[in-house]
Amino acid sequence: MSAVVNENNGGAAVEDKKRLREAAEDPEASKKMKSSEDEKPPLANMSNVTDIEVLQEKTDTKSIFLHCKVAMPGGGDKDDALVILEKTPFNKDTIAEIISDGTRLTRNFQNDKYGQYMCYPPPEANGLKLTLICPATDTHIRKYSKQVLFIVEETSELYKLVTKPFIASQDLTHIQWVFNILEKKAEADRIAFEDPDPSTGFVMVPDLKWDQKQAENLYFTVISHDRSIQSLRDLNRRHLPLLRNILNESKKVVFEKFGIAPSKLRVYVHYQPSYYHFHVHVTHVALSAPGVNVERAHILSDIIGNIELVDDYYQRKTLTYILGDSHPLLAAFRVSGHDPTASEKSE
Repeated sequence: MSAVVNENNGGAAVEDKKRLREAAEDPEASKKMKSSEDEKPPLANMSNVTDIEVLQEKTDTKSIFLHCKVAMPGGGDKDDALVILEKTPFNKDTIAEIISDGTRLTRNFQNDKYGQYMCYPPPEANGLKLTLICPATDTHIRKYSKQVLFIVEETSELYKLVTKPFIASQDLTHIQWVFNILEKKAEADRIAFEDPDPSTGFVMVPDLKWDQKQAENLYFTVISHDRSIQSLRDLNRRHLPLLRNILNESKKVVFEKFGIAPSKLRVYVHYQPSYYHFHVHVTHVALSAPGVNVERAHILSDIIGNIELVDDYYQRKTLTYILGDSHPLLAAFRVSGHDPTASEKSE
């Protein structure tokens, strides 16, 4: 849960952003800041959720994204919130509950030997996963809204001219939750592995998209302790020990804890990432995870190999990715006079 800095709040806002910049560069400075992840009572039901707006539905992942208002227990006024509802995968441990007299059936049709029914299992065997972001910012809402997508070919010159200043302008309050994990102010009990080295170390946590029940849906996020790396573009030969450590240790942890062989793991980096603090995704190859498409995912072993060949490979290479029509980076390209959609508008 992130605090929002009001750009019109004069010196206070500037000072807040300065403190967060210092915290990003110095873990000790961040420890002096009060965590934005204060302990709050959880929601017991949905009675405090109102003003519901459907942002988008995804039939492939059986999920729906909602913008709404939520009054958290003990929190007073209602805040903007994002609710993600997902149907969870079947679990063999709950089959006995489903195939029982507690499950109600209604028949849709019957044709000879072929019948189709709607099946209504007991609530305990029919749960939904709910992800709540509250208070939600415009960035959260934009991210999960349905958008028209465009291909962007970012040269090294465009990165320096547009993307790098855009990244530098980002409000670090939006990634306070990352610092909370690194400093164990939040989710400490969810950490599966940590290497505390400030240069080559990282924290490994289960991604919220994984229910931690089925190995085929395995999804870990690996967050670097090095706060100077914001994206793939920053990587060079100096970071090879970190990258190799993440690749080797994450595979080792998954094998030791779940018995999943390294050959069944997909280890990759997003560009553009969803947040600008270096992190790596570790998923089972059987999982069709969001962002595994070729225009966003970069395999970590390939990244290591490219840097071994050319030290400044990712500072020189043209990188291709997708942006939605309401993404602020696309707006930055347009303001700079380098609109990747300009040819479509002229047709």
